[in-house]
Amino acid sequence: MAITTCTTCTDPIVTAIADYRAGMEAFGTLPEMTKEDEARAAAATYEPPTEVLENWNRPAETRAGAIAALELVRDGLDHYVDASIAVPLIAAVLGFLRSNAAAEDITEAEIAAIEFEPWVHVTDEWTPPTDEEWANLANPHLVTIRMAWMALYKTKPELVELVDGLHKEGILEPLMDSLNETSKWFEGLCMIAKSALGRMCSAGLSKTGGAA
Repeated sequence: MAITTCTTCTDPIVTAIADYRAGMEAFGTLPEMTKEDEARAAAATYEPPTEVLENWNRPAETRAGAIAALELVRDGLDHYVDASIAVPLIAAVLGFLRSNAAAEDITEAEIAAIEFEPWVHVTDEWTPPTDEEWANLANPHLVTIRMAWMALYKTKPELVELVDGLHKEGILEPLMDSLNETSKWFEGLCMIAKSALGRMCSAGLSKTGGAA
């Protein structure tokens, strides 16, 4: 069983950095304005993605993500990048390099030899949603995912117009909150699936003696 780096999926840090660059670019094209208008413009363009990067706390998942992070730090030495995002970006690159170095060196026999303890049920523990609960989760999570999917098919000018309209209607901030909460919710489900995958790979290789 070979361990490979994902090349077809989108690394979340790539998307976050693209959002940051787009926000900075959008702000930079605005005409001269009052301080009050400038504050509102900043809140509608680069400040949200800046906050995302300032609070980034996980490794880059792909080589492309690591490169994008380093490129943004490099640009920050000469241009506009806020120094507050440099440390999280460098940490993300280091996390990627360390995890991939370990993955490249590990053998199938070593994977087979990994020991782990089963989770223990506790009172009031989290459990996967039931079929009925899944139906109820359609709003907000599946609704939010559909809106996110639709947004990805819009051009930059179309999205600027959409965001401006949502802001004027007073629903942009709630939507951004929903996107953030839905992202975190699905990350938890993804973690469970990945953890189970890793344990089952180890168990499967133990059965075959570490052979593919």
